Amino acid sequence: MYKVFAIIVTYKPNVRVLIKTIYSLKDQVYKIIIVDNTEDGFNFQQILTANNYKIKIIKLWNNYGIGKAQNIGIKIAIDEGAEYIMLSDQDTEYPPNYIENMIKAIGDLSYNNSQIAAIGPSYEDLNKDGRRGYFVIFNSFFIKRIYAKEGCLPVSQLLATGMIIPVKILKSVGYMREDLFIDWVDMEWCWKARSMGYQIFGNANVVVKHVLGDKSVKVGPKYFNLRSPSRHYYMIRNGLYLALNSSYINWQMKLRLLISMFCRVLFYAILSKPHSTHLKYCLLGIYHGFIGRLGKL
Repeated sequence: MYKVFAIIVTYKPNVRVLIKTIYSLKDQVYKIIIVDNTEDGFNFQQILTANNYKIKIIKLWNNYGIGKAQNIGIKIAIDEGAEYIMLSDQDTEYPPNYIENMIKAIGDLSYNNSQIAAIGPSYEDLNKDGRRGYFVIFNSFFIKRIYAKEGCLPVSQLLATGMIIPVKILKSVGYMREDLFIDWVDMEWCWKARSMGYQIFGNANVVVKHVLGDKSVKVGPKYFNLRSPSRHYYMIRNGLYLALNSSYINWQMKLRLLISMFCRVLFYAILSKPHSTHLKYCLLGIYHGFIGRLGKL
Protein backbone atom coordinates (compact mmCIF):
# COMPACT_ATOMS: atom_id res chain seq x y z
CA MET A 1 0.00 0.00 0.00
CA TYR A 2 1.25 3.45 -0.85
CA LYS A 3 1.65 5.69 2.16
CA VAL A 4 -1.33 7.92 1.45
CA PHE A 5 -2.35 10.01 4.46
CA ALA A 6 -5.82 11.56 4.42
CA ILE A 7 -6.10 14.94 6.13
CA ILE A 8 -9.71 15.67 7.14
CA VAL A 9 -10.38 19.14 8.52
CA THR A 10 -13.48 19.34 10.71
CA TYR A 11 -15.54 22.17 12.17
CA LYS A 12 -18.66 21.28 14.17
CA PRO A 13 -19.21 18.25 11.94
CA ASN A 14 -22.43 16.35 11.43
CA VAL A 15 -21.65 13.02 13.07
CA ARG A 16 -23.59 10.90 10.58
CA VAL A 17 -21.97 12.56 7.59
CA LEU A 18 -18.47 12.50 9.07
CA ILE A 19 -18.78 8.77 9.80
CA LYS A 20 -19.57 8.19 6.11
CA THR A 21 -16.46 10.14 5.14
CA ILE A 22 -14.21 8.22 7.52
CA TYR A 23 -15.61 4.77 6.73
CA SER A 24 -15.31 5.38 3.00
CA LEU A 25 -11.58 6.04 3.45
CA LYS A 26 -10.29 4.06 6.42
CA ASP A 27 -9.51 0.87 4.49
CA GLN A 28 -8.02 2.74 1.54
CA VAL A 29 -5.41 4.97 3.16
CA TYR A 30 -2.39 4.35 5.33
CA LYS A 31 -3.67 6.73 7.99
CA ILE A 32 -6.36 9.35 8.59
CA ILE A 33 -5.42 12.54 10.40
CA ILE A 34 -8.41 14.56 11.58
CA VAL A 35 -7.63 18.17 12.47
CA ASP A 36 -10.52 19.69 14.37
CA ASN A 37 -11.09 23.45 14.28
CA THR A 38 -14.11 23.35 16.62
CA GLU A 39 -13.57 25.96 19.34
CA ASP A 40 -14.80 23.81 22.24
CA GLY A 41 -13.60 20.58 20.71
CA PHE A 42 -15.66 17.80 19.19
CA ASN A 43 -16.38 14.48 20.88
CA PHE A 44 -14.85 11.95 18.52
CA GLN A 45 -15.48 8.98 20.82
CA GLN A 46 -18.81 8.41 19.11
CA ILE A 47 -17.11 7.74 15.76
CA LEU A 48 -13.96 5.88 16.75
CA THR A 49 -14.07 2.10 16.38
CA ALA A 50 -11.73 -0.86 16.59
CA ASN A 51 -9.86 0.59 13.63
CA ASN A 52 -8.93 3.75 15.49
CA TYR A 53 -5.23 2.92 15.27
CA LYS A 54 -5.45 4.28 11.73
CA ILE A 55 -6.99 7.53 12.92
CA LYS A 56 -5.14 10.37 14.65
CA ILE A 57 -7.17 13.21 16.16
CA ILE A 58 -5.66 16.67 16.50
CA LYS A 59 -7.87 19.06 18.48
CA LEU A 60 -6.89 22.70 18.02
CA TRP A 61 -9.53 24.04 20.47
CA ASN A 62 -9.91 27.07 18.24
CA ASN A 63 -10.89 27.84 14.67
CA TYR A 64 -7.63 28.66 12.93
CA GLY A 65 -9.02 28.25 9.43
CA ILE A 66 -8.72 25.49 6.88
CA GLY A 67 -5.27 26.44 5.57
CA LYS A 68 -3.55 26.22 8.95
CA ALA A 69 -5.44 23.04 9.88
CA GLN A 70 -4.42 21.40 6.60
CA ASN A 71 -0.80 22.43 7.12
CA ILE A 72 -0.75 20.98 10.64
CA GLY A 73 -2.04 17.68 9.30
CA ILE A 74 0.35 17.74 6.34
CA LYS A 75 3.39 18.30 8.54
CA ILE A 76 2.42 15.43 10.84
CA ALA A 77 1.86 13.14 7.85
CA ILE A 78 5.23 14.01 6.32
CA ASP A 79 6.97 13.43 9.67
CA GLU A 80 5.37 9.97 9.74
CA GLY A 81 6.63 9.07 6.28
CA ALA A 82 3.76 9.98 3.97
CA GLU A 83 4.34 9.65 0.23
CA TYR A 84 1.05 11.26 -0.79
CA ILE A 85 -1.23 13.71 0.96
CA MET A 86 -4.96 13.56 0.37
CA LEU A 87 -7.06 16.50 1.50
CA SER A 88 -10.70 16.07 2.44
CA ASP A 89 -13.64 18.01 3.79
CA GLN A 90 -15.81 16.49 6.51
CA ASP A 91 -18.74 15.88 4.16
CA THR A 92 -17.33 13.91 1.23
CA GLU A 93 -18.01 10.22 0.59
CA TYR A 94 -15.47 8.28 -1.46
CA PRO A 95 -16.10 5.25 -3.67
CA PRO A 96 -14.32 1.90 -3.20
CA ASN A 97 -10.85 1.81 -4.80
CA TYR A 98 -10.73 5.61 -4.83
CA ILE A 99 -7.11 5.79 -3.73
CA GLU A 100 -6.03 2.91 -5.98
CA ASN A 101 -7.61 4.51 -9.05
CA MET A 102 -6.25 7.97 -8.32
CA ILE A 103 -2.69 6.77 -7.65
CA LYS A 104 -2.83 4.69 -10.83
CA ALA A 105 -3.89 7.80 -12.75
CA ILE A 106 -0.92 9.71 -11.33
CA GLY A 107 1.39 6.90 -12.44
CA ASP A 108 -0.10 6.78 -15.95
CA LEU A 109 0.15 10.54 -16.36
CA SER A 110 3.70 10.63 -15.00
CA TYR A 111 4.67 7.94 -17.53
CA ASN A 112 3.62 10.42 -20.21
CA ASN A 113 6.05 12.96 -18.76
CA SER A 114 3.44 15.14 -17.09
CA GLN A 115 4.78 17.10 -14.12
CA ILE A 116 1.84 16.47 -11.81
CA ALA A 117 1.27 18.70 -8.81
CA ALA A 118 -2.15 17.32 -7.89
CA ILE A 119 -5.07 15.28 -9.10
CA GLY A 120 -8.68 15.54 -8.01
CA PRO A 121 -11.98 13.75 -8.68
CA SER A 122 -15.22 14.72 -10.29
CA TYR A 123 -18.06 15.06 -7.81
CA GLU A 124 -21.79 14.78 -7.40
CA ASP A 125 -23.11 17.80 -5.53
CA LEU A 126 -25.67 16.54 -3.03
CA ASN A 127 -27.02 20.08 -2.69
CA LYS A 128 -27.86 20.01 -6.39
CA ASP A 129 -29.75 16.72 -6.50
CA GLY A 130 -26.52 14.83 -7.18
CA ARG A 131 -25.63 16.76 -10.32
CA ARG A 132 -22.08 16.30 -11.56
CA GLY A 133 -19.75 19.21 -11.00
CA TYR A 134 -17.42 20.58 -13.62
CA PHE A 135 -13.72 21.17 -14.09
CA VAL A 136 -12.38 24.63 -14.89
CA ILE A 137 -9.87 25.68 -17.51
CA PHE A 138 -8.78 29.31 -17.80
CA ASN A 139 -9.11 30.72 -21.29
CA SER A 140 -7.94 34.32 -21.36
CA PHE A 141 -10.71 36.40 -19.73
CA PHE A 142 -13.15 33.50 -19.80
CA ILE A 143 -13.26 30.16 -18.05
CA LYS A 144 -14.22 26.96 -19.77
CA ARG A 145 -16.43 24.61 -17.78
CA ILE A 146 -15.76 20.99 -18.64
CA TYR A 147 -18.53 18.54 -17.78
CA ALA A 148 -16.39 15.50 -18.47
CA LYS A 149 -17.75 11.99 -17.95
CA GLU A 150 -14.45 10.16 -18.42
CA GLY A 151 -10.73 10.66 -18.79
CA CYS A 152 -8.04 12.70 -17.02
CA LEU A 153 -7.63 16.24 -18.23
CA PRO A 154 -5.36 19.15 -17.32
CA VAL A 155 -7.33 21.81 -15.45
CA SER A 156 -6.59 25.18 -13.89
CA GLN A 157 -7.78 24.46 -10.35
CA LEU A 158 -9.37 21.87 -8.10
CA LEU A 159 -11.50 21.71 -5.00
CA ALA A 160 -9.43 20.59 -2.04
CA THR A 161 -11.70 17.70 -1.12
CA GLY A 162 -10.31 14.51 -2.59
CA MET A 163 -7.24 16.24 -4.00
CA ILE A 164 -4.09 14.09 -3.83
CA ILE A 165 -0.64 15.71 -3.80
CA PRO A 166 2.72 13.91 -3.89
CA VAL A 167 4.80 14.93 -0.87
CA LYS A 168 7.76 15.85 -3.10
CA ILE A 169 5.52 18.44 -4.78
CA LEU A 170 4.52 20.00 -1.47
CA LYS A 171 8.18 20.35 -0.61
CA SER A 172 8.69 22.19 -3.89
CA VAL A 173 5.52 24.30 -4.19
CA GLY A 174 4.97 24.88 -0.48
CA TYR A 175 2.03 24.41 1.85
CA MET A 176 -1.40 26.02 1.94
CA ARG A 177 -1.77 29.73 2.48
CA GLU A 178 -3.02 30.28 6.02
CA ASP A 179 -3.92 33.98 6.01
CA LEU A 180 -6.84 33.41 3.63
CA PHE A 181 -8.40 31.46 6.52
CA ILE A 182 -11.03 29.70 4.38
CA ASP A 183 -12.19 29.82 0.74
CA TRP A 184 -9.86 30.10 -2.29
CA VAL A 185 -7.09 28.33 -0.36
CA ASP A 186 -7.20 25.30 -2.66
CA MET A 187 -7.53 27.42 -5.82
CA GLU A 188 -4.62 29.67 -4.86
CA TRP A 189 -2.37 26.66 -4.24
CA CYS A 190 -3.26 25.23 -7.67
CA TRP A 191 -2.50 28.56 -9.35
CA LYS A 192 0.85 28.70 -7.58
CA ALA A 193 1.77 25.17 -8.65
CA ARG A 194 0.84 25.89 -12.28
CA SER A 195 2.89 29.09 -12.22
CA MET A 196 5.90 26.91 -11.32
CA GLY A 197 5.38 24.71 -14.38
CA TYR A 198 3.43 21.87 -12.79
CA GLN A 199 0.13 20.52 -14.05
CA ILE A 200 -3.15 19.98 -12.22
CA PHE A 201 -5.40 17.14 -13.38
CA GLY A 202 -9.07 16.38 -12.94
CA ASN A 203 -10.00 12.70 -13.06
CA ALA A 204 -13.52 12.34 -14.47
CA ASN A 205 -13.29 8.56 -14.16
CA VAL A 206 -13.62 8.87 -10.40
CA VAL A 207 -16.67 10.47 -8.78
CA VAL A 208 -17.17 11.36 -5.12
CA LYS A 209 -20.28 12.52 -3.30
CA HIS A 210 -19.82 16.00 -1.90
CA VAL A 211 -21.88 18.74 -0.29
CA LEU A 212 -20.94 22.10 -1.80
CA GLY A 213 -22.20 25.00 0.29
CA ASP A 214 -24.85 24.96 3.01
CA LYS A 215 -27.73 24.86 0.55
CA SER A 216 -28.56 25.54 -3.08
CA VAL A 217 -31.22 27.77 -4.58
CA LYS A 218 -32.46 27.07 -8.07
CA VAL A 219 -33.19 30.11 -10.24
CA GLY A 220 -34.42 29.00 -13.63
CA PRO A 221 -32.06 26.27 -14.88
CA LYS A 222 -29.17 27.39 -12.63
CA TYR A 223 -28.30 26.49 -9.07
CA PHE A 224 -26.58 28.91 -6.70
CA ASN A 225 -24.66 27.54 -3.72
CA LEU A 226 -25.29 29.61 -0.62
CA ARG A 227 -23.49 29.70 2.71
CA SER A 228 -23.50 31.58 6.00
CA PRO A 229 -22.91 35.36 6.08
CA SER A 230 -19.35 34.86 7.35
CA ARG A 231 -18.55 32.39 4.56
CA HIS A 232 -19.84 34.88 2.01
CA TYR A 233 -17.54 37.43 3.61
CA TYR A 234 -14.49 35.18 3.15
CA MET A 235 -15.44 34.26 -0.41
CA ILE A 236 -15.80 37.90 -1.43
CA ARG A 237 -12.80 39.17 0.54
CA ASN A 238 -10.36 36.51 -0.60
CA GLY A 239 -11.54 36.51 -4.20
CA LEU A 240 -11.16 40.27 -4.39
CA TYR A 241 -7.79 40.22 -2.63
CA LEU A 242 -6.43 37.60 -5.02
CA ALA A 243 -7.80 39.50 -8.02
CA LEU A 244 -5.83 42.55 -6.89
CA ASN A 245 -2.69 40.88 -5.59
CA SER A 246 -2.08 37.36 -6.91
CA SER A 247 1.02 36.96 -9.04
CA TYR A 248 -0.06 33.48 -10.19
CA ILE A 249 -2.84 34.45 -12.63
CA ASN A 250 -2.80 36.79 -15.62
CA TRP A 251 -4.52 40.15 -15.77
CA GLN A 252 -7.46 38.77 -17.76
CA MET A 253 -8.27 36.29 -15.01
CA LYS A 254 -7.73 38.97 -12.37
CA LEU A 255 -10.28 41.18 -14.13
CA ARG A 256 -12.74 38.33 -14.46
CA LEU A 257 -12.34 37.45 -10.79
CA LEU A 258 -12.83 41.08 -9.82
CA ILE A 259 -16.09 41.33 -11.77
CA SER A 260 -17.24 37.97 -10.43
CA MET A 261 -16.85 39.11 -6.82
CA PHE A 262 -19.08 42.14 -7.34
CA CYS A 263 -21.67 39.94 -9.05
CA ARG A 264 -21.56 37.54 -6.10
CA VAL A 265 -22.40 40.36 -3.72
CA LEU A 266 -25.68 40.81 -5.58
CA PHE A 267 -26.41 37.08 -5.77
CA TYR A 268 -25.67 36.45 -2.09
CA ALA A 269 -27.60 39.48 -0.86
CA ILE A 270 -30.65 38.76 -3.00
CA LEU A 271 -30.84 34.98 -2.59
CA SER A 272 -29.84 34.67 1.09
CA LYS A 273 -31.87 35.61 4.14
CA PRO A 274 -31.72 37.83 6.07
CA HIS A 275 -30.77 39.93 3.05
CA SER A 276 -29.38 42.86 5.05
CA THR A 277 -27.05 40.65 7.08
CA HIS A 278 -25.58 38.95 4.01
CA LEU A 279 -25.20 42.31 2.25
CA LYS A 280 -23.38 43.76 5.26
CA TYR A 281 -20.92 40.87 5.37
CA CYS A 282 -20.35 40.99 1.61
CA LEU A 283 -19.66 44.74 1.69
CA LEU A 284 -17.26 44.23 4.58
CA GLY A 285 -15.55 41.55 2.48
CA ILE A 286 -15.13 44.04 -0.36
CA TYR A 287 -13.62 46.62 1.97
CA HIS A 288 -11.21 44.18 3.60
CA GLY A 289 -10.27 42.73 0.22
CA PHE A 290 -9.34 46.18 -1.05
CA ILE A 291 -7.26 47.12 1.99
CA GLY A 292 -5.69 43.66 2.22
CA ARG A 293 -6.97 42.71 5.66
CA LEU A 294 -6.74 38.93 5.86
CA GLY A 295 -6.91 36.34 8.61
CA LYS A 296 -9.90 35.50 10.77
CA LEU A 297 -12.87 37.86 10.76
